[in-house]
Amino acid sequence: MKSLRICAWALAFASCLGAVTGALAAPRYRLQAIAPLEVSGGEAWFGEMTGFNDAGQIAMSWYHAGSDGGQGLFPYLYSRETGYQALMPPSARGEPRIAPVHDLNAGGVAVGQFWPQAYIFRPEGRGESVPLDGSYGVAYSINDRGDVAGLVGFAEAAQPFVRMAGGEVAVLPHSGAAVDINNNGQVLVLAQADGPEMFLHDASTGRSTMLVAGMRVLSPYAFLNDQGDVAMTVHDEIGLRVQMYRDGRFSTLAGSQGDVGNVVYDFNNAGWVLGTSALESQGPGRFESFLHVPNAGSFTLQSLIDPSSTVGWTDLLGFEMNEQGDIAGRGTWGGQVRPFVLNLVAAPVPEPSSAALALAGLALLARIRPRSHEPEPRAPAGPGRSSRRHRA
Repeated sequence: MKSLRICAWALAFASCLGAVTGALAAPRYRLQAIAPLEVSGGEAWFGEMTGFNDAGQIAMSWYHAGSDGGQGLFPYLYSRETGYQALMPPSARGEPRIAPVHDLNAGGVAVGQFWPQAYIFRPEGRGESVPLDGSYGVAYSINDRGDVAGLVGFAEAAQPFVRMAGGEVAVLPHSGAAVDINNNGQVLVLAQADGPEMFLHDASTGRSTMLVAGMRVLSPYAFLNDQGDVAMTVHDEIGLRVQMYRDGRFSTLAGSQGDVGNVVYDFNNAGWVLGTSALESQGPGRFESFLHVPNAGSFTLQSLIDPSSTVGWTDLLGFEMNEQGDIAGRGTWGGQVRPFVLNLVAAPVPEPSSAALALAGLALLARIRPRSHEPEPRAPAGPGRSSRRHRA
C-alpha cells in the first residue's frame, strides 16, 4: 500500500510539473499606427527603428529631403505622449548629415553615429561624441547604466571599444566590433583577426572569454541578454541561420519557414527572439517576421496580431522588442512605409491541455492525501530514533 501511495504521489507530482513546463499558448497583439514625421519645407521618409524601451520610447532614423532641417539621415526619439523629438544637435540640423541611431536604453539615451564619429544622442539634442583615437567610429549598443559598446577604425583596422558611464574608454585588443553590452557589463565582441571569432568581454575585469571560433556571425545581427545568452545570425554554406548560445551550448532556432533563411533582429531577457524568415517560394527579397517564445514555439508575427487592427496594412515586419514583449516595426499603409507598435494584449499562458493536466494532478494529490484520523502502528521511539512523523 505504501509503495502504491508513493507511486500515486509521484504520478500526481509529474502531472503538475508537466503542466508547468509544458506548452504555452502564443502571445497576442494589437497594432497601433505611428503617425509619419512631418518636416518644415520638405519631405521625410521612414528609414529604420533601432531601439524600443519599456517606457514606450522608440529610436528611429528618418530621411529628410529639401527640408529646412537639412537633408540626409536624421535620428529621432518617438513616444506616444510627446511625439517626435529630434536627437540631432541644434547646430547641425540645417546641414546635410548622416546620423543613424543603433540602440536605445531605458532612460531614453540613444547611440549611433554622427558621421564619421561614434555618438551618444540625448533628448533635446544634448549629445556628445565618444572620444576615440581615430577618425571613424560607430556606437552599436548602450545599456541602462549608460555604458556604450562599438567600434573604432575602418574595415580591417576596426577594433571594439567600451565606453563606461563615467567616461572611461577602453579599446579592446581584438579586431572587429563590440556589437552588444548587457546590464551586467558583459560585452559581445565579433572579431575577424585570424578567422571569425566571438568573445564575451567583462568590462569590469577587462577579461575576455572566447565563445566560439570558426563560426561566421553576421554583424551586427547578434544580441546578448542579461543572462549571458546569445542569439546570433550565422552565415555558412547552409545559408542564414539563427543560432542560440545558452549554458555553454549552441543550438539552431527554427524560424517560421524552418531552420534556414532566418535573421535575428532582437532578443530579450525572457528569451523571446524576434527575426525574419525568407519566403523563397515568393521570390528574392520577400520576408516575413517570426517570434519565438520559449516553451511555445515559433510563430509568424502576422498570425499573432488582431486582424481587426491591421485593416489596410501589408508587409508587416517587426524589428525591435522591449522587455515587456511589445514590438515595433514597419509596414505599408496607403502605399507608404509607416512605423507601428504591436502592443501585447495577451501574454503566453499554459495551453488548455496543460492547465487541465495541472488540475488533474492537483485533484489526484488531494485524493491520496494521508488520512489523519487513524495513526499508523509504529514502533516506540528509542535511542537514535525519532518519534516525529515526516510527511511529504
